[in-house]
Amino acid sequence: MWTAGWYGPSTSKAEHGLTSDQIMWNIVVGMAGLPATVVPVGRTAAGLPVGAQVVGRRHADALTIAVAGVVGALSGGYAVPPGFA
Repeated sequence: MWTAGWYGPSTSKAEHGLTSDQIMWNIVVGMAGLPATVVPVGRTAAGLPVGAQVVGRRHADALTIAVAGVVGALSGGYAVPPGFA
């Protein structure tokens, strides 16, 4: 069965390595009202982008953006995956 969720097209969620623990942290951060910024940190073996979520204390939006900027610069930033341009 083919599915398309927020984790992308796949035959199974496990294929992407997603677990309920990973999903739970996104929910906790959002419900707590904490600022978070997602930054690209690399690519999978298939060439798809991988990201990390930088979470800060309440009202520290500028800090999460600054940290994400540094991490993104060190990791090479985002580029459209081959075949998706």
